[in-house]
Amino acid sequence: MIGCWGNINVSVDEKGGYIIRINGKEWLRSSRTALYADNTWFSSDDNSLPLTNITATQGNDRNLGNWNETRLHYDLVRNGIHTEIIASIRQWSQISAITFYLDNGDRILTNTVPLDTNQVRTVFPSFHIEKTNDDDDQRGYFAFAGENVFSLYLVFLNISLV
Repeated sequence: MIGCWGNINVSVDEKGGYIIRINGKEWLRSSRTALYADNTWFSSDDNSLPLTNITATQGNDRNLGNWNETRLHYDLVRNGIHTEIIASIRQWSQISAITFYLDNGDRILTNTVPLDTNQVRTVFPSFHIEKTNDDDDQRGYFAFAGENVFSLYLVFLNISLV
């Protein structure tokens, strides 16, 4: 979940790209969605993980309130078997927050060549790390690496706008 002190908004285009804006200013622009299965990388970049549909839904959480969600549907094809992969971006109404979730379906993603502790198995969300031409661009990022990344399930990132 990404939360901030300010108005946070995410927009999704017809190709599945997404942009996060805070107080109307573009902060993050999406990169690829990818996953590692059967010792192969499947990616939206090279269309080995093609986007097949974009849907929207809404709901309510008794603790966090109302939400709107955009779902990016991908088709993972391995050995002729199709698995629907759904990448969800949820925007909350009562709080300035966005939640990302990747559902890799009901099929096991097997590998005989394991990834080491400096690699990930799924890539969502992902963002281009870019510097703007603004003199007051004070955005930053942090990354997790090593063995501890696997025990990390939820990250809260508070961005304070001064």
